[in-house]
Amino acid sequence: MGLSEGLVDGLERLNAELGIPKLRAALGIGRDEFETHLKKMADDALASGSPQNNPVVPSAEEIIDLYRRAW
Repeated sequence: MGLSEGLVDGLERLNAELGIPKLRAALGIGRDEFETHLKKMADDALASGSPQNNPVVPSAEEIIDLYRRAW
């Protein structure tokens, strides 16, 4: 197992210990409905100002990709 896989595994275990659900479980919606909300979710994330705290500010498409990966 590489370092990145170990990190992901560790974070998944920590989330389970803390009772933090995966994104799909927290939403309680199906994949198709999730997809219809991605653009607004990305726009809202950018409007919040939070992404500007990152060394590289993601585009809306990059945020959408992250949400899809989190699903």
